[in-house]
Amino acid sequence: MSNDQDIDPQRSRLLNLPGEEFPDLLQPCSSLIVARVRYRHTAACFWPRLIDEARQVFPGFSRIELSSVTSESIDPMRLDPQRELEEDIRELQDQELAHIISETITELEMFGAPPPVQIRVMETSLERYSGKLPPDSVDAETLTYLVAWLLEWGRVPHDIWNRDALDAQFVGRDPDRNVAYHITFNINCRHLSEGLYRRTVDIRPTVAPME
Repeated sequence: MSNDQDIDPQRSRLLNLPGEEFPDLLQPCSSLIVARVRYRHTAACFWPRLIDEARQVFPGFSRIELSSVTSESIDPMRLDPQRELEEDIRELQDQELAHIISETITELEMFGAPPPVQIRVMETSLERYSGKLPPDSVDAETLTYLVAWLLEWGRVPHDIWNRDALDAQFVGRDPDRNVAYHITFNINCRHLSEGLYRRTVDIRPTVAPME
């Protein structure tokens, strides 16, 4: 069984490091098998790619922390951006174009572009790297879609996806490279003000050859 929507190997570098310190990966992940289903979409390539880059530069790292400020909740619609877009289009069909454009401009002026995603690479309690993910690859809005897949693969019930804190785990396998990713993750969502939250995703991966 496969899930081939939105094929994207995510070949762009995610850690903002000088080129001489960070040679390109020879063979990035292009698909991931979770619970006997093969996925080829962006999320399936993003998480292994992020882990591989951290392993390449910081071999002894123990966890990766991503955080961003967002007003977006996470729901199963995030698993299928195309379907979500179609729903949005249907809701807008009864509105006049001038009104839609005016609302869009107002929102952009009020909120601006989506905030960046902060990243920390940790080795136990030692911070080995701190920075921001490239905004053209991942921003706060994009992160909600990527996190939705962590929750789905971790078999977290849909009705608790937006709890203040939760954790789960899953195994993703890349048979093309004979690699298995055993991923334990924790997600915390802290209210800041006026509908804004800081969402923090803590990833603790173990990577090993497939059995």
